[in-house]
Amino acid sequence: MKIDSMYYDAGPGAVQADVCPGNLPVAGLRLQFEYDAKGRLSRMQYATPGNDAGASNVVVEYQWAGNLPFRIIRTDARIPGQEFILELTYGLKPVRFDHWALLSRLQLTNANTELWNLPLLASIDRLPLSVRFTRKYHERVCETSLLLFRQETDACNRLTALTIGQSDRITFTYP
Repeated sequence: MKIDSMYYDAGPGAVQADVCPGNLPVAGLRLQFEYDAKGRLSRMQYATPGNDAGASNVVVEYQWAGNLPFRIIRTDARIPGQEFILELTYGLKPVRFDHWALLSRLQLTNANTELWNLPLLASIDRLPLSVRFTRKYHERVCETSLLLFRQETDACNRLTALTIGQSDRITFTYP
């Protein structure tokens, strides 16, 4: 997948991204972003362009505590009654990192787009230490899991390594 187009307005960040594999725009996704009065990402919607003239399939709501999102809730119109909740915890000190480096490694449209997206990563000054995933179906918890992140930094507080889970390790070098 690649970002084919990124659209901005006078607001705080990107308002739409069109993502398509190769030269097949009908098979891609359209991500639309909304921001709250403080300029923080508050809502993301995505859909396939051929779905009811771009009608939203998935809606993601962001709840913030100060300058960091603490809860992300994703619902999918194709599966009524089901929701995914991500609860994030962070370290105390900010970490310098390049959000584009994480997007190019993790892809814009992977399974956890609600966490790994440009408007969110560009607006936070640290990465989560853990994410608790909960899947609910008609208000009943069906599944939970915990994903841990380990971060390493250099003397300038720049991210030098990020380990996701047990073994997915990304390293960063600086000139």
